[in-house]
Amino acid sequence: MRVLVLDGQAPAALAVIQSLGRRGAEVDVVADETGRAARSRYISRRFHGGVPRETAAFGRWVADQVEQTDYDLVVPSAEHSLRVLQQLEPNHAVRSKAVLAPHESVEIALDKTRTRLFGERLALVVPEARLISSSSTDEEPSARYPVVLKTTASQLSVGGQHQYAQPLVARSPAARERFLEDWLSHCDVEEQDFLPGNGWGVECLYEHGELRWHFVHERLHEYPLSGGGSSYRRSVGARPDLLEIAKAVLDGLEWHGVAMVEFRVDEPSGRVTLLEINPRVWGSLPLAISCGVDFPAGLLDVALGRDLDPQPSYRHGWRMRWLTRDLEWMRSNWIADHEDPLLLTRPRLRSVLEWMRVLGGREGWDHVSWRDPVPGLMEVGTLFSRFWRGLAHRFS
Repeated sequence: MRVLVLDGQAPAALAVIQSLGRRGAEVDVVADETGRAARSRYISRRFHGGVPRETAAFGRWVADQVEQTDYDLVVPSAEHSLRVLQQLEPNHAVRSKAVLAPHESVEIALDKTRTRLFGERLALVVPEARLISSSSTDEEPSARYPVVLKTTASQLSVGGQHQYAQPLVARSPAARERFLEDWLSHCDVEEQDFLPGNGWGVECLYEHGELRWHFVHERLHEYPLSGGGSSYRRSVGARPDLLEIAKAVLDGLEWHGVAMVEFRVDEPSGRVTLLEINPRVWGSLPLAISCGVDFPAGLLDVALGRDLDPQPSYRHGWRMRWLTRDLEWMRSNWIADHEDPLLLTRPRLRSVLEWMRVLGGREGWDHVSWRDPVPGLMEVGTLFSRFWRGLAHRFS
């Protein structure tokens, strides 16, 4: 079994490498030598020097590697490489080995506006929004502040560099204007009403339009505090309401491969809002694998044409933490105004004490594994390095 993992700098890449390496696959990765993924014991070969950065050239390079090595599975670990594969012909062999959904379905998932419109067609609850483009005559938003601003694509090419456009909760016209000045020349921007509640994710593995596996998690810590990716999360039993919506969305897209459907859930009102579709492996993947739903292994089985096992049973209430990202969350949570309704804060002391859960075997840390120790040690080393630098700066 030979696997090529793209975007080795992405957190999901290391989870894929460790999962498939434990199963005996020979894993090659495109990664910088300084990244944690490059230090995994499961890597057979690492590509860095000589790999082209320009989209079309990189696509040809991937196609050449797949032809020369006859990889069984290609894994795009970030939006950049997924968009590269999207440039290939719909019937290209690499797309098949990457276990990708139909071209148009992936395009809908990659574009937040098209995702929202697709949700509306399915009569789902989606955020109230309007699209702002560089060619439109902009007006002040009709809704009262705050408003949420998102670029329609999460990753953009700015000055030849790939940048992630973090959504912004704008509290004032000035903040809104700064966001538009930064991003509107690169991509359209969607302006949404602010939604209260917590983030939830339903992760799925599909095979030619049929749901095979699922996993559900709740985000306990989102960074930044105004809403974003999770740094601390817990597994939850399959909520029928969320699973039904996720299935309706991915069934409608005739999905193939993995995807995570993201929601905002306001528990007091019971309102469930469809936010986005992540059409690739996701950052919180270590939680699903640790709980017993090994999505990378399932992807490899689909790529090889093997029969998938039935839906795995998985552990509920298990928690996992991304160490360095959660340290940033802890710092923000400690100094934040906990009376601010726009921030997803948690009690300070409780959040500190929850770090002790790992001592009782009640949570895990992303990528920390005795069988592949170096990446985890690098993560822990980064954590303590930041702590001591901050302490030295404070008392200097």
